[in-house]
Formats: sequence, C-alpha cells, structure tokens
Amino acid sequence: MVILADLLAQTVRAHPKGTRFWVAYSGGVDSHVLLHVASCLRQSVPFSLQAIHINHDIHPAAADWARHCAQVAHALHVRFSSDTLTIDNFDDKNIEEVLRNARYARFIHHLAPGDVLLTAHQQDDQAETVLLQLLRGAGMKGLAAMPLQKSLGAGWQVRPFLSVTRAIVLQYAARHQLTWIEDSSNQDQRFTRNFLRQHILPQLAIRWPSVGATLARVANHCAADSALLDTLLHDSVQACAGQQADTLSVCRLLSLAPAHCAQVLRHWIAARGFVLPSYRKLQQIIQTVLPARVDRMPVVRFGAAEVRRYRDDLYLMQALAPHDARRVFNWDGQSPLSIEGIGMLPPLSSPPAATLTVRFRKPGESCLVAGRVGRQDVKNLMQAAAIPPWLRDRVVLVFAGEVLVIAAPALF
Repeated sequence: MVILADLLAQTVRAHPKGTRFWVAYSGGVDSHVLLHVASCLRQSVPFSLQAIHINHDIHPAAADWARHCAQVAHALHVRFSSDTLTIDNFDDKNIEEVLRNARYARFIHHLAPGDVLLTAHQQDDQAETVLLQLLRGAGMKGLAAMPLQKSLGAGWQVRPFLSVTRAIVLQYAARHQLTWIEDSSNQDQRFTRNFLRQHILPQLAIRWPSVGATLARVANHCAADSALLDTLLHDSVQACAGQQADTLSVCRLLSLAPAHCAQVLRHWIAARGFVLPSYRKLQQIIQTVLPARVDRMPVVRFGAAEVRRYRDDLYLMQALAPHDARRVFNWDGQSPLSIEGIGMLPPLSSPPAATLTVRFRKPGESCLVAGRVGRQDVKNLMQAAAIPPWLRDRVVLVFAGEVLVIAAPALF
C-alpha cells in the first residue's frame, strides 16, 4: 500500500544521505511487511538496507525461524545478519522484559554512529502499550508509550508505521502474498500484552470501534505534554542545584510543593541515567531523607542506585560496592594501582625513590601533611573538603613514610 511506502520514505529522507538502515526482522507479519516495503522502496529512494534477526533460542523452532528469515532476506536481495541470545536466570514472570532488554542490547551492539534501526510497531501495538502502562499506574511519561523516534546507542530507533493499524499491515501482507512466522507464544495469555490484545481490546472495540486510534492519540498528547514538562523541570532542577556537582539542595527542594518536588526528583534521577524509583521509594526520599536532621545520614536504595544526604546536598549515585578499609598496598608510583571497589591510581609524574604506602583512614587518625606544619586530623581534613561520611573510608591515602603526600579525592 502507498501509505506504508510513503511513511517509510519520509523516514529515509529525514536522515542524512548514506545513513545505514537496519530492519529488526523477527519473521512475524509486521516485520516482514516492513522489510518488504523497505526492499521495494530502494527502487525509487536508494538507501543502505540490512535486516537483523535476533534468535532468542527458546522456542523449539527458533533455528527454523532464523533460516526462514535468512531466506526471505536473500530473496529480497537484502543483507542479513543473525544473533543468538544466551539467557540465564529468568522465569515466566519477567521473561518478556529480559528478552526485550537482551534483544535491544544486541541491536545497540550493531548500530554504528548515525545508523537507524527500523522496528515494525504499529498503532495497535501503541494502544496495547498505553493500556499496559495505565494498568501499571504509569504517569504522563509512561502513557506517552512508544515514540516515533528515539536515540538508541550510537544511532536511532524509528517506528515508521506507528500511525497505521494492524489491519492495514495485514492487507499489505495478503496483497503481496507474504509468508511469515506465527509464534505460538503470542497466544500465551500468561503474558499481559497477549491478554490485552486478545480479550480486552476486542471488547473495548465493540463499544468504541476507534479505541485503538483513541489510545494512540492519548499517547501523542502525553508525549507532547511530557516534552513540555521536561523543559520546565530542567529549569527547576537547575534552580534547585546543590553546592556540590550533580547534587540538589535539600532546602530548595523542601520549599517546593510536594508534587513539584516529586517531579523534580524524578527528572533529576532520569537525567542521570538511572531507572526511576517506584512511587513508594520516591515518597520515602521525600518523607525520610529530605526532612532528616543534618547530623543524620539517611539512604534510600532502588535498583542499582541510592540517594543520600550530606549537609544541604542530596546525592544520587551507584550503590557503593563492598570495600575493606583495612587493606594496605605497597606502590612504586610508576605503574597504575588498581584497587578493587575503588578505582585506579594513575602513575605519578615524579615517582619517589622510596616505596609508597597506600591505605585508608583509621579512626581518630592524625598525620603529617606535605606542605603543612604539625599533625593534621584526617577527619577534619575530610570535613573541610566536604567529603560525605560514606566516602571517607574510601578516600585513598598515599604516604611516603609518615607523611601524607596524596589523597584521592584531594583533601588539600
């Protein structure tokens, strides 16, 4: 159908000439139609095209599916590649998410800078996603569902058919007598998306025939509102900046209305690349971390992240790795020193003749400091350098004899 070719042509023309386009080809009807449209479009709009198939290696027929995809791509004169996933430690409850994450990790691996991954999501998929997010209790960003285009690794992901219905895709497949794979797992109603597709949406369509388009329109509205909100929240995050880099001021956060404070925190966390906390965890940050006394050190952990407070600054970081502060190292200063759970000490520009001692602070410790008179209390040095308490046992101290010559991060 012309509409599918026109939509794909718009996508191709929107990117620089010479861009390499990949079709995520599962072998199902949607991706087969996308690959067929793309291969035909090259006759009028030349562009670099390649199909990529991800073999999940779970279904007994997975190897046959991979061969089918290779044969179809060959018949369409499209370059083809296939990756096989190796997935461990998952159960039926999270299999969809695990496979999706693994699949996209492989796509990202293949994308060179500027490459475009074309995926065959269409309007019915968008409607299902909106319902799925609604049932999860998602906010505006979640209800925005799938964007037409987004960055993906070094390149981009584009869904050119997002505005067309599954019926149009099926009509195209029938007209061109395409053959595709029918994955039996798509009928498994243990998976929420399948249940929505087979039971809920058909029932809604009886009462509201245009429910798919309506839910897709909801996604568009939420995406537009979410983009505007992101702009406003970026300004709010800047206005709430703390004294230390990448922190927020607790006092400034507490001056905001609770709903505004929650949105600022969510935007700050997302902008730093962390998975957003649940509603309960977010409320825990607002209700226990922000109002805590200055002498307390509350922490809230979610996923691989944790939020901590020191003085007026709110910190967001990777959860700290295990660390044994009793470790002591001898170092020549000439080669890098790797300390597990801490990092790497680079070689010194002027290594001393004597061996250096590398260790961490001891309780109540004082020491001689190069360039200073008298013994210095290490705790006071760390406080003066505004090093948060949870990092003080991780500050690497380098001694030449009894004299502290280096502290990383620097204390003086």
